[in-house]
Amino acid sequence: MSRLKEKLKEQKGFGLFEYVIGLLIFVALICFLFDVVTITYKQYVVSQQTNVIARQLGVQGGIANQVPKGFPGGDKAYVDSRELVQQVNDHLEGVGIKSNEWDLNLIRYDKNGRVVETKKLTTATNFKVDYQSAMDIELTYKYKWNVWGQIIPGTSDEKEAIQKRYVTSEFKYNYDVWEGERNETN
Repeated sequence: MSRLKEKLKEQKGFGLFEYVIGLLIFVALICFLFDVVTITYKQYVVSQQTNVIARQLGVQGGIANQVPKGFPGGDKAYVDSRELVQQVNDHLEGVGIKSNEWDLNLIRYDKNGRVVETKKLTTATNFKVDYQSAMDIELTYKYKWNVWGQIIPGTSDEKEAIQKRYVTSEFKYNYDVWEGERNETN
């Protein structure tokens, strides 16, 4: 400490100026790194949650507010729309994303890749996707640079990020209209 005082005295104020500027840069760097780690962790958790949702909805053939007739495992194996909303809420609130800061959109495609239906996940959502039909799961969430945004103007605005997964349905709703699995490469 005494060496620092001597150095500051020798340069008659210029050393103090360098020291203060260096300290400000160091604090800004720490703030930036803190926000980068926080945002990256949020992105990681949202990505993992999107994977879980995609897998669950693929196995179930979409989502409904009650268990479909004939679903293997019944109530214990099926996650209905109310439960799914609660699960997503719990996971995202754990990393600071409130329930009004995220949306889950479900997009169903026909065999030709055209969009057939788009729905937003709510506690009453019914979104059936029959066997071998495709769907997208898009989890959109809001984030912001909390500490860095206080230092650098224009970076404190809320931003959106999207995690998107593509999945194919594995559940057949009605076996009475079963066409089977045709090999279309002939």
